[in-house]
Amino acid sequence: MATDPSYERTARLPPAWTTDAGYVKDTSEWIARCLKRVQALDPLIGAEEAEKTVRDLAELERWRVLNPEEAAEQLYTPVGPTTRGSL
Repeated sequence: MATDPSYERTARLPPAWTTDAGYVKDTSEWIARCLKRVQALDPLIGAEEAEKTVRDLAELERWRVLNPEEAAEQLYTPVGPTTRGSL
């Protein structure tokens, strides 16, 4: 059977954690790395408040699927004005 050259094949995508920096082995490591980045972004935040915030994030799937440093960055990303009418 001849292969049709016009046949579109699905490309195999490598996982996002192909580098050692992206791989997180467990929740404890995720929390430690995220906490380190949060404290670098906000040196005025208290250690207790920072740890509570990061532990809360680690329990939420939407945040936990992110690289820990990316999660911290998103946490500190300013939110712009909404495009919808005022609330």
